Amino acid sequence: MSSPTASGETPGRWRRAWRALFLVFAAAVVALIVQRARDIDWGAVGTAIGDYDPVTVIVATVAALAAHAAAASYDLIGKRVVGHAIATPNVLLINAVAFPFSLNLGALIGGWGFRMRLYSRFGLGLRPVLEVIALAVVTNWSGFVLVAGVLLSLWPLPLPQPWAFDPLWQRLLGVALLIVAGAYLVTCAVATRRDWRPRIRGVAMHLPAPPLAVLQLAVSSASWLLMSAALALLLPGQVPFAHVAGVILVCAVAGAALHVPGSLGVLEVGVLALLPTDSEPAPVLAAVLAFRALYYLLPFLLAVIAYAALEWRAHRRASGRSRTYA
Repeated sequence: MSSPTASGETPGRWRRAWRALFLVFAAAVVALIVQRARDIDWGAVGTAIGDYDPVTVIVATVAALAAHAAAASYDLIGKRVVGHAIATPNVLLINAVAFPFSLNLGALIGGWGFRMRLYSRFGLGLRPVLEVIALAVVTNWSGFVLVAGVLLSLWPLPLPQPWAFDPLWQRLLGVALLIVAGAYLVTCAVATRRDWRPRIRGVAMHLPAPPLAVLQLAVSSASWLLMSAALALLLPGQVPFAHVAGVILVCAVAGAALHVPGSLGVLEVGVLALLPTDSEPAPVLAAVLAFRALYYLLPFLLAVIAYAALEWRAHRRASGRSRTYA
């Protein structure tokens, strides 16, 4: 039997190795950002942004906000599964606030912190809030897995050197992801039939029934595809939509792995590096910056306003109760 010291060394080694790998990856991303920034004609970027016609901007804005609307419905699935009594408009409002905060400030602050605070405002306890949050995370990444599986299986991403990845292996990875998505549906069906609940860090979690699990995949997939459509509309030239969506998914994984809020820098470098176009890099970067403004910053501004209104309303209610009891 191994000693406690020996058994504890292996996880420690793995943590140190992962931390070292993370630092190398982060340094490589920073180096790419610096290199790309030096090569960009920033005056041309500003010109390209100013040259967008209003119709393109409006359609891209609609696609970006529709992606957020789809994401705002994630917690409705949690409401149905958990069975809490908060009204649907309030659930949509909570997620519409929390999701942009999560995108721009990180999942810990937005996905967890703001949801915890806002749900507590409506009287929901800690345990059901944790279940709702976990279901929202599963919903988001289940759609990612499905979309990535379809894209890689049917349209392997043509990556430039030195990131070239054999299309056959991409297709195999895509099939594996589709199997994972299918396995999730099967797990939900078995859990529903046997009334089985998995435990995550000691908390028993409800899994959705198969129809709701299918809805999870559909709504999340729609959100990822609408997000990709917003960028595709802004890019110069005729870049295939599947290619744009593939690049968005790669950047999302890289941003999540690096724990970079809003994939700041990762998205810009990823699109420039992985999206081959016949145009100069300035219009491509202009498209990414416009996309960031429409998908990240505009919903974040609206979320800040909505959150301030919610806090103001809660403060007025608390003040009214204190005057009543005075």
